[in-house]
Amino acid sequence: MSRGLGDVYKRQAPRSDTKNYNNFDKKTLYPTVYVINNFIQEIERSRSLIADNVFWDRLKGQAIFMRAWLFFDAAREWGGFPYYCTDIDMPDMDTKSLRMPMQECIDKVCEDFKLAASLLPAKWDNENYGRFTSVAALAMSARARIFMASPIFNANWDNPDSQRWQQALEASLAALKAADDAGYGTSVTDINSWDKAFYGFNNTFNPESIITLMMCDDPLVPGVSVSYTHLRAHETLANL
Repeated sequence: MSRGLGDVYKRQAPRSDTKNYNNFDKKTLYPTVYVINNFIQEIERSRSLIADNVFWDRLKGQAIFMRAWLFFDAAREWGGFPYYCTDIDMPDMDTKSLRMPMQECIDKVCEDFKLAASLLPAKWDNENYGRFTSVAALAMSARARIFMASPIFNANWDNPDSQRWQQALEASLAALKAADDAGYGTSVTDINSWDKAFYGFNNTFNPESIITLMMCDDPLVPGVSVSYTHLRAHETLANL
């Protein structure tokens, strides 16, 4: 299977502690989104070249996941923003686009994550380990809903009948069920197995890792100092 966008993501430099998770700023966010949207367009134009819709859908799902994650980070950094997701709504150089309300931004982020989940598998084989999965997409959707229901944006946060908390609950339960069905969260039974979760699943399915960022020994990738593939980070449902 062609690596495509997945390799670009998996081989990026490690996270900077002084920036958001995806290492973008106001000058790089939208150029990156433009590349992703263009990639999605090219997928639709190229489907006739390979008669395998699963192949194309999985490429598309990874691209949509990445766009949603970038926009979710943008929402946490800046609040509302213009949400570009097609070639039609990409602005010209001098266009000043209006910022969307925060709720609309989070709604669109969650729509993207749910669409990605519908296109991605719950697990990949070992050769493709580290790619985004449907479980990861649903977990990120839940995280976005919880963020929007928190006191940061929700004046009614302590009301259990709040619509935002209801959305967060439903998204979290959907993510938890997907993770359970796929076999996540099954390896830790004591302190030793918990410790092993951080090093014992090199390039194989780790039932304790929802999102895994891979590291490599490519000298062309700046900031990578290890000589083996190593699990960089664990994003678990417990951290939602």
